Amino acid sequence: MAEIIGKGTGKHGVKIFDEEGDLIQAESFVFYKTWLDMALKIIDEKERLEYLTAIITYGIYGKEPDENRSNLLDFVWEQIKFSIDRNNKSYIDGCKGGRPPKEDAEEEQGRFSKMYSNKT
Repeated sequence: MAEIIGKGTGKHGVKIFDEEGDLIQAESFVFYKTWLDMALKIIDEKERLEYLTAIITYGIYGKEPDENRSNLLDFVWEQIKFSIDRNNKSYIDGCKGGRPPKEDAEEEQGRFSKMYSNKT
């Protein structure tokens, strides 16, 4: 079971629970190539480590970096956090069965098939 927490408060995320209701960490998360590309451009090794550790720690454990983070991490953090949260929400929605199929999908598909089959 999973739940979205803190919706509308600016401090939100996804918490995942096992069947007994105990909080567990994620086994994996989506890590984008652009995040790595940015990390490789960070000259200061301490900032690079802080940047990568913040992403991985939030992706696995849902723990945000400290408020006294570097200016660089502070600058990009909200977008990275948003991406991880969005992917977690998509995962949760998929576990619930995803989007229900359209009722008139077959009828609509038939209409387009007829429209294109008449062209020669």
